[in-house]
Amino acid sequence: MPITTDFLLLYAELKVAPDCSLDHFKRAYRRRVAELHPDRIQGPANPGAMMRLQNLTRLHDEAIRFHDRHGRLPGSSNAARSGPTDTPPPRARMAKTAPPRSAVRSILIVVLLLVALAVLWFLLPDETADDSTQPDQASATSSAPADPTADVLTLGMDEGGVRRIQGEPAFLSTDVWEYGPSYVRFEKHKVVGWYSSPLYPLKTGTPSRTASKMR
Repeated sequence: MPITTDFLLLYAELKVAPDCSLDHFKRAYRRRVAELHPDRIQGPANPGAMMRLQNLTRLHDEAIRFHDRHGRLPGSSNAARSGPTDTPPPRARMAKTAPPRSAVRSILIVVLLLVALAVLWFLLPDETADDSTQPDQASATSSAPADPTADVLTLGMDEGGVRRIQGEPAFLSTDVWEYGPSYVRFEKHKVVGWYSSPLYPLKTGTPSRTASKMR
C-alpha cells in the first residue's frame, strides 16, 4: 500500500486533516490509542485490534519524523502550526531584542577608558602656562643691566680671560703678553697692569693701569 494512502488512513483513523497543528495531531493520536488499547476492550483479545494499533503507532512515528524534517505533516501544503501554546510571551520576545552581554561589557569598558583619559588630562601639568612664562623670564634677563667689565680686561683676571677678550698675544713670556706696542703684565698668572697703545689699543676701560710697574 502506498505511503500516501497510509497517511490518509492515519488521518481518517485520527479524524484530523493534514493541515491540522502538531499539537492537535498528537492529542488525536493519544485519544485514539486509548480507545484501541487492549485494556479498554472487554472480552477476549482481538488480534485484528492489536495489529490496527501497531499500524497506527507506526504511521504516527513516520508522520512525526516527516514533520521534524519538513516542518509540516505529510500531505499538508502549509508549514505546521504550532498552536497558541508555542507563542512566546512578551517578555521572551523582548529578551531576544536585548543586546548580548558581551556588547554591554564592551560599551562599559569604553566608557571607563574615556573617563580615565579625562581624569589624566585634568591632572597633567599645563605646559602652555610654563611656556608663557618663558618670554617674561627672557625679557627680565635682557632688561638686567649688563656688566660693564664683562668684555674688558680687569685687574686680577686670569690668563684664560685675557685670551677670551684680547686673543692670543704676538709674543708672550711668564710675566708679559705683548700685543704689538701694547702689552699686559701678569703676576702669578693674574693681570696686575697693562699698557694700551693708540696704535694697537687693548680692550680695556683705561689706557693703562699701574704704569709705574710696567717695564
